[in-house]
Amino acid sequence: MKILLILCTGVWGAMVLEQARPDLLPTGAILLPLVIVGMLWNRTAGGVFAGGLILVIDWIARPQGLPLLPVVVTFCVVLIVISRAADDPWTGQRTRRLRIPEWMQPTVLVVIGIAVLVGPAMIDQPTSLSAVLPVIGKYAMTALPWSLLLTGLMRLAGEFGFRRLT
Repeated sequence: MKILLILCTGVWGAMVLEQARPDLLPTGAILLPLVIVGMLWNRTAGGVFAGGLILVIDWIARPQGLPLLPVVVTFCVVLIVISRAADDPWTGQRTRRLRIPEWMQPTVLVVIGIAVLVGPAMIDQPTSLSAVLPVIGKYAMTALPWSLLLTGLMRLAGEFGFRRLT
């Protein structure tokens, strides 16, 4: 319950920051890594549902084309959680799915999220790649360091016993 309250406060703060300075912080650059780390914190259905719900509410508040971001990010998190739970070390059964190391998962999901945010706009308006690179760079310069910081905090919390590692 405490984690949910902290996550909601953080999400609200991220949305306020993004609304306050849209020239510096593009839409979703702070919110996306925060929601992804929140989804991967305990790796439960409730966390994935809450993160997807936050992304849908964000899309309702600030609509940008189709709601692809909540769908794609939630689906990718579900695939990661399922592939992690499908391995059984006691019986030796393993799945043949691609396994991403736990420390890379939030960053990979943020890169996928940035691609989903920028991709449809790039396809909708025929522009060259050189015109889109500054937008991608703006997202990457904000979201990737924030994602790496939150991933480090998630790992640190796991080492000190504030979250489950299994």
